[in-house]
Amino acid sequence: MLTARLAEYYLARETPSFRESLLSLYTENRVALEQAMRQARFDSTALEGGDLSKAAQHYLYFALYGNNFQSEKRVWEDYLCPLVALVLAHCPNLVRLSLHTGIRDAFLARILHFAIERRATAEQVPGIAFQKLEKLYVSPSNCLDRYAGQLRVIPYSQTSLDRYRRYHHLPRLKEFVILNGSISEGAIKRPTPFEQLALPRINNFLPQIEPLFRMSSGLRHLSFSSRYQKGPQFHRSFWPTLNHLKDTLEYLDFYEEHYDHMPGQKKYFPDLQELSFCPPLAEFTKLRYLATTPLLLLGHRCKHETPDKLRSHLPPNLESLGFYTYRTDWLASHIPYFEIELEAIVLDAIPRRKLSSICLDFDNRLPLGKMRHAATEHGITFRTDGSSCMLYAGRESPFAEASRGGITISALAETLLSRKTAEIIPRCMTVQSVKGKLDIAHSFAPKRKREIALLKNAQFGGASKRARPS
Repeated sequence: MLTARLAEYYLARETPSFRESLLSLYTENRVALEQAMRQARFDSTALEGGDLSKAAQHYLYFALYGNNFQSEKRVWEDYLCPLVALVLAHCPNLVRLSLHTGIRDAFLARILHFAIERRATAEQVPGIAFQKLEKLYVSPSNCLDRYAGQLRVIPYSQTSLDRYRRYHHLPRLKEFVILNGSISEGAIKRPTPFEQLALPRINNFLPQIEPLFRMSSGLRHLSFSSRYQKGPQFHRSFWPTLNHLKDTLEYLDFYEEHYDHMPGQKKYFPDLQELSFCPPLAEFTKLRYLATTPLLLLGHRCKHETPDKLRSHLPPNLESLGFYTYRTDWLASHIPYFEIELEAIVLDAIPRRKLSSICLDFDNRLPLGKMRHAATEHGITFRTDGSSCMLYAGRESPFAEASRGGITISALAETLLSRKTAEIIPRCMTVQSVKGKLDIAHSFAPKRKREIALLKNAQFGGASKRARPS
């Protein structure tokens, strides 16, 4: 990814001397390049798109001339696409890859085709890409608006899972992140190897996304954010798509866009009994990390009584809980006894559960006093700086930061160093390249600590009486 970003930067400078050096490099290595293209199957006429080698040669040479060079979009499509695909085709041992893609990339589609269709004979056919690839992060490429300078970034396109870019068919791919992407209808027809999946800003409705969930039965980590759907009606449809993951899922990050209508309006909150549902997270026994909005945990007209709704819907072995609360102060009036509901989450975590961290990204005008006090009293970390910790389903991940156009390497490094995501992710868990540092630091109330100390003293001192637990 860094190579592509540097190339994009330098090409966009329109420096004649730099262009001349690129042209010279091509001329001097033309024979070797043609051989590399044949090895990458650019010359195959049997596949869709036909012989791509002539187009690649044209782009790598003539795209640098004259007015063609003045468009960053043309630079990406005409120059970097064949160049990046050629490099990837000759790196068969790649294990992790971050990739920015163009609008139409026949060259990437070509090497993906051979990576998928010829993998059964990979030992006999040299130079097949992606056979060892385990982690793939994909984002659309972007450029700076020439009329607005560095003030505006233009994404070229969405990144797609479709019949040309079947990333989900790569044999060893365990972790897949698709930023600002979409899933074509009918693209997911067979099981995927995914164990970690992130879909931030997915540009689909749930019926197009559900096959990917259903075909990824081994998922342990899921990050999800829909651009088009939210509210209880959507939540009611969303939860059944995860039922098959209740025995495998360890990490769930569900982020929703801000609501532009308040609960009194019927767009998102229809008062219909037939829409009643109860979130099933209590059955997700392996879930260690959960970040979501309180609304997702509430359900709708479910069987649990107030003020036990939220705590009744939490998984039993949760270690870290995050709430997205920015611009949700209306929840205090929408959820009855909201303050007591939040406090009950903490009280229920002692001592039966492992909850060690509670993180919110915003606390303005929310009734958090009881929850904060209970957490502090029982040794659970309570913080409201979630904007510097939480990943927002991958929108604020290191890859997302690096994919923002116009950012310098020094600014990127400073941003990544300032983030505290590792502090809220459980230890021995790595999420989107962030290694967790959170230990299970669960402790009992001070009174209970003293009683345990007295009990130990009595045991080792030979006393016949034991301290009586509260």
